[in-house]
Amino acid sequence: MKEAIVKVFSKVSLTLRKHSPEILVVSGTIGLIAAGILACKETTKLDKVLAEGEARENELAEKINKVDDFKESGAVAEDSYTERDEKIEVTRMWAQNAFSVAKLYAPSIILAVASTSAILGGFGILKARHAAITMAFGEMSAAFAEFKKRTQAVVGDEKYREILDGVKKEMKEVIDDNGNPIVAEVDTVDPVKDPYTFIWDETTTKESGAYKKGCFADNEAYLRAVQTAVNNKLRNLTGYIFLNEVLEDLGLPKTKAGQEVGWVINPGEGHTGDNYIDFGAEIIDDVDKETMKFTRRYILHFNCDGYILDTFEHAFEGDK
Repeated sequence: MKEAIVKVFSKVSLTLRKHSPEILVVSGTIGLIAAGILACKETTKLDKVLAEGEARENELAEKINKVDDFKESGAVAEDSYTERDEKIEVTRMWAQNAFSVAKLYAPSIILAVASTSAILGGFGILKARHAAITMAFGEMSAAFAEFKKRTQAVVGDEKYREILDGVKKEMKEVIDDNGNPIVAEVDTVDPVKDPYTFIWDETTTKESGAYKKGCFADNEAYLRAVQTAVNNKLRNLTGYIFLNEVLEDLGLPKTKAGQEVGWVINPGEGHTGDNYIDFGAEIIDDVDKETMKFTRRYILHFNCDGYILDTFEHAFEGDK
């Protein structure tokens, strides 16, 4: 029985820890709404509190006037109620009035402060988790890049590209230029799924994309032109570019990672990036699954620096 309770408690604790940011933000939001409602409710009592304060003010003013009259008539001595005594009573009266108003709104203020603290606490947890994920992503990206370099050094360039692009040679029935079915050796591709690798062809680009089916020279010229353009922007304009900007230029769909990873030019000491953009284009003559005719696919291996949201502000540092 004890072990079962411990297991249940452990799961509940882990669940609460996992969803603590959402719990804190939702609780804080509800608390702020409740604080607003409570403040509105207490405002209905404000007129009464202000009236009591005004009564105290009038009472004190009447007392001071009577003392002044008594002083003029000689009924009381001049030093029996000095100006300092008057200031002390006025200050006490205003403090009492302020305390009455503060006391009225104290519950809503305390609730609002606690709710704001909960929201900020949830944000802090999310920020810490994001930093941890970013660090892990950077380390994994660096490790994968080093692994690819070592693999290429061991197996050679040709075999390395076959592994990276998932190139397989198969005998398939295809349609020749005359429309006749023939059996030929074809290459099929299944590139490694990583955030920087994309296939650029008629199946992956938007309808309005620049890819032109069958126009090999135009497509390759366009790739070179876009690569030159984004490098000019990187080096001479912004100093940084996100991957999604390049994907958009090529007519490829944007990715979640693409809005945080990219390139930075000369971001100071310790930078491991290339300071230029390389599409790493590989050409594969594959077979169109619909027409069974040969087609050309371009596998793009972008040389992204990695996560740049914490380095893009240092763009151009180190320039002479």
